[in-house]
Amino acid sequence: MRLFVAVQLDDHVRRHLEQLQEKLRPGCSFVRWVRPESIHLTLKFLGEAEEEKLKSILNALAPLKDNHSPFTLEFENTGAFPSISRPSVIWFGVKNKPELIRLQQEVDKRLEKIGFPREDRKFKPHLTLGRLKDPKSPGSLPGLIGEACDYPGISQEIGSFALMQSNIMPGGARYTCLEKYILEERET
Repeated sequence: MRLFVAVQLDDHVRRHLEQLQEKLRPGCSFVRWVRPESIHLTLKFLGEAEEEKLKSILNALAPLKDNHSPFTLEFENTGAFPSISRPSVIWFGVKNKPELIRLQQEVDKRLEKIGFPREDRKFKPHLTLGRLKDPKSPGSLPGLIGEACDYPGISQEIGSFALMQSNIMPGGARYTCLEKYILEERET
Protein backbone atom coordinates (compact mmCIF):
# COMPACT_ATOMS: atom_id res chain seq x y z
CA MET A 1 0.00 0.00 0.00
CA ARG A 2 1.34 3.43 -0.96
CA LEU A 3 0.26 5.86 1.77
CA PHE A 4 0.41 9.53 2.71
CA VAL A 5 -1.21 11.90 5.22
CA ALA A 6 -2.88 14.96 3.72
CA VAL A 7 -5.28 17.83 4.06
CA GLN A 8 -8.00 17.56 1.44
CA LEU A 9 -9.28 20.62 -0.38
CA ASP A 10 -12.84 21.80 -0.78
CA ASP A 11 -14.51 22.36 -4.16
CA HIS A 12 -14.16 26.15 -3.92
CA VAL A 13 -10.36 25.89 -3.72
CA ARG A 14 -10.22 23.21 -6.43
CA ARG A 15 -12.14 25.49 -8.82
CA HIS A 16 -9.61 28.27 -8.23
CA LEU A 17 -6.72 25.86 -8.80
CA GLU A 18 -8.32 24.64 -12.03
CA GLN A 19 -8.60 28.27 -13.21
CA LEU A 20 -4.95 28.83 -12.30
CA GLN A 21 -3.92 25.74 -14.28
CA GLU A 22 -5.93 27.02 -17.27
CA LYS A 23 -4.09 30.35 -16.99
CA LEU A 24 -0.72 28.53 -17.04
CA ARG A 25 -1.62 25.84 -19.60
CA PRO A 26 -1.24 27.74 -22.93
CA GLY A 27 2.17 27.07 -24.37
CA CYS A 28 2.99 24.51 -21.65
CA SER A 29 2.61 21.22 -23.52
CA PHE A 30 5.69 20.02 -21.61
CA VAL A 31 3.75 20.02 -18.30
CA ARG A 32 1.74 17.06 -16.99
CA TRP A 33 -1.03 18.78 -15.02
CA VAL A 34 -2.46 17.24 -11.85
CA ARG A 35 -6.21 16.70 -12.06
CA PRO A 36 -7.87 19.33 -9.79
CA GLU A 37 -9.75 16.62 -7.86
CA SER A 38 -6.40 15.02 -6.99
CA ILE A 39 -4.69 18.14 -5.63
CA HIS A 40 -4.09 18.01 -1.88
CA LEU A 41 -1.68 19.30 0.79
CA THR A 42 0.67 16.49 1.82
CA LEU A 43 1.62 16.50 5.50
CA LYS A 44 3.67 13.28 5.34
CA PHE A 45 4.48 10.82 2.57
CA LEU A 46 4.84 7.33 4.02
CA GLY A 47 5.52 5.47 0.78
CA GLU A 48 5.00 1.72 0.58
CA ALA A 49 3.67 0.16 3.79
CA GLU A 50 2.66 -3.39 4.55
CA GLU A 51 -1.06 -3.88 5.15
CA GLU A 52 -0.25 -5.28 8.62
CA LYS A 53 1.13 -1.82 9.54
CA LEU A 54 -2.16 -0.05 8.75
CA LYS A 55 -3.66 -0.46 12.23
CA SER A 56 -0.52 0.99 13.86
CA ILE A 57 -0.66 3.99 11.51
CA LEU A 58 -4.35 4.60 12.22
CA ASN A 59 -3.74 4.34 15.97
CA ALA A 60 -0.74 6.69 15.80
CA LEU A 61 -2.73 9.40 14.01
CA ALA A 62 -6.00 9.13 15.96
CA PRO A 63 -4.98 11.19 19.04
CA LEU A 64 -4.03 14.16 16.86
CA LYS A 65 -7.67 14.99 16.17
CA ASP A 66 -8.12 15.83 19.86
CA ASN A 67 -4.91 17.92 20.02
CA HIS A 68 -5.74 20.32 17.19
CA SER A 69 -8.58 22.73 16.55
CA PRO A 70 -9.83 23.66 13.08
CA PHE A 71 -7.88 26.51 11.45
CA THR A 72 -7.82 28.59 8.28
CA LEU A 73 -5.38 27.72 5.53
CA GLU A 74 -4.31 30.61 3.31
CA PHE A 75 -2.86 30.19 -0.17
CA GLU A 76 -0.47 32.81 -1.47
CA ASN A 77 1.53 32.38 -4.71
CA THR A 78 2.87 30.14 -7.44
CA GLY A 79 6.39 28.80 -7.78
CA ALA A 80 8.47 25.82 -8.81
CA PHE A 81 10.80 23.25 -7.31
CA PRO A 82 13.75 23.25 -7.24
CA SER A 83 13.55 26.83 -8.61
CA ILE A 84 11.69 28.92 -11.18
CA SER A 85 14.76 28.97 -13.43
CA ARG A 86 15.06 25.14 -13.29
CA PRO A 87 11.47 23.96 -12.70
CA SER A 88 10.48 20.32 -12.38
CA VAL A 89 7.34 20.80 -10.23
CA ILE A 90 4.90 23.74 -10.43
CA TRP A 91 3.15 24.51 -7.15
CA PHE A 92 0.68 26.85 -5.48
CA GLY A 93 1.98 28.09 -2.14
CA VAL A 94 0.44 27.71 1.29
CA LYS A 95 1.25 30.19 4.07
CA ASN A 96 3.25 28.76 6.97
CA LYS A 97 0.59 29.00 9.66
CA PRO A 98 1.67 27.90 13.17
CA GLU A 99 -1.34 25.53 13.41
CA LEU A 100 -0.41 23.82 10.13
CA ILE A 101 3.27 23.50 11.07
CA ARG A 102 2.38 22.06 14.49
CA LEU A 103 0.01 19.50 12.92
CA GLN A 104 2.63 18.45 10.35
CA GLN A 105 5.34 18.13 13.00
CA GLU A 106 3.14 16.00 15.25
CA VAL A 107 2.17 13.74 12.33
CA ASP A 108 5.87 13.32 11.55
CA LYS A 109 6.77 12.66 15.20
CA ARG A 110 4.02 10.11 15.85
CA LEU A 111 4.74 8.18 12.64
CA GLU A 112 8.47 8.17 13.35
CA LYS A 113 7.71 6.22 16.55
CA ILE A 114 6.27 3.38 14.47
CA GLY A 115 9.06 3.22 11.91
CA PHE A 116 8.49 5.99 9.32
CA PRO A 117 11.60 8.21 9.25
CA ARG A 118 11.23 11.97 9.51
CA GLU A 119 11.63 13.98 6.35
CA ASP A 120 15.15 15.43 6.00
CA ARG A 121 13.94 18.57 4.21
CA LYS A 122 12.13 21.41 5.94
CA PHE A 123 8.35 21.27 5.44
CA LYS A 124 7.38 23.58 2.56
CA PRO A 125 3.56 23.52 2.37
CA HIS A 126 2.40 23.57 -1.24
CA LEU A 127 -0.14 22.16 -3.67
CA THR A 128 1.40 20.44 -6.71
CA LEU A 129 -0.25 21.76 -9.88
CA GLY A 130 1.92 20.00 -12.46
CA ARG A 131 5.22 18.30 -13.25
CA LEU A 132 7.45 19.02 -16.22
CA LYS A 133 7.83 16.08 -18.59
CA ASP A 134 11.28 17.36 -19.52
CA PRO A 135 12.72 19.76 -16.91
CA LYS A 136 15.54 20.71 -19.32
CA SER A 137 13.16 22.73 -21.50
CA PRO A 138 10.94 24.94 -19.33
CA GLY A 139 10.21 27.27 -22.26
CA SER A 140 8.16 30.30 -21.18
CA LEU A 141 7.17 28.73 -17.87
CA PRO A 142 9.26 31.01 -15.60
CA GLY A 143 7.52 34.08 -17.05
CA LEU A 144 4.07 32.47 -16.80
CA ILE A 145 4.67 31.49 -13.17
CA GLY A 146 5.75 35.05 -12.42
CA GLU A 147 2.54 36.42 -13.95
CA ALA A 148 0.43 33.88 -12.06
CA CYS A 149 1.86 35.15 -8.74
CA ASP A 150 -0.70 37.94 -8.98
CA TYR A 151 -3.47 35.36 -8.67
CA PRO A 152 -5.96 36.53 -5.98
CA GLY A 153 -5.53 34.88 -2.59
CA ILE A 154 -7.95 32.21 -1.45
CA SER A 155 -8.40 30.40 1.85
CA GLN A 156 -10.08 27.32 3.30
CA GLU A 157 -11.23 26.31 6.76
CA ILE A 158 -9.38 23.12 7.71
CA GLY A 159 -11.41 20.85 9.95
CA SER A 160 -9.75 17.51 9.21
CA PHE A 161 -6.81 15.60 7.79
CA ALA A 162 -6.75 12.12 6.28
CA LEU A 163 -4.73 8.98 5.74
CA MET A 164 -4.74 8.43 2.00
CA GLN A 165 -3.83 5.56 -0.30
CA SER A 166 -2.31 6.23 -3.69
CA ASN A 167 -2.85 3.85 -6.60
CA ILE A 168 -0.73 4.53 -9.67
CA MET A 169 -2.84 4.18 -12.83
CA PRO A 170 -2.06 4.80 -16.53
CA GLY A 171 -3.98 8.12 -16.43
CA GLY A 172 -2.32 9.29 -13.20
CA ALA A 173 -2.55 8.51 -9.50
CA ARG A 174 -5.94 7.80 -7.91
CA TYR A 175 -6.36 8.58 -4.23
CA THR A 176 -8.59 6.83 -1.72
CA CYS A 177 -9.30 8.17 1.76
CA LEU A 178 -8.70 5.35 4.25
CA GLU A 179 -9.47 7.36 7.38
CA LYS A 180 -10.57 10.94 7.98
CA TYR A 181 -9.66 12.61 11.29
CA ILE A 182 -12.03 15.42 12.30
CA LEU A 183 -10.26 18.14 14.31
CA GLU A 184 -12.12 18.85 17.54
CA GLU A 185 -12.79 22.43 18.61
CA ARG A 186 -10.83 22.94 21.82
CA GLU A 187 -11.43 25.39 24.65
CA THR A 188 -8.72 28.05 24.92
